[in-house]
Amino acid sequence: MEPMFNTDQDFASSQTVMDQQVSEVDAVAKAQHARRFQRGIKWMLGGAGMLIFSFGLNFLLFQSGADFEVPMYVLTSAGALAALKGMADIFGI
Repeated sequence: MEPMFNTDQDFASSQTVMDQQVSEVDAVAKAQHARRFQRGIKWMLGGAGMLIFSFGLNFLLFQSGADFEVPMYVLTSAGALAALKGMADIFGI
């Protein structure tokens, strides 16, 4: 009588296949986190640059006696929101 299963076949164990799938998922997750981190750094630098530009512009407008309320609130708010978005991207929120 022949054996029911061929014992000469080399099958990969389910644990090995599972480990390969988990490592692929980890690699994809790490790549996504790296992209999100780089995007967050760019947003943070953009927000910081906007805040510095806002400070300089407000200083010049104040020294010249011009109205500086609108640029102060708009640029400062936009810079702060950009910096917060960058932090959210970096921390993965």
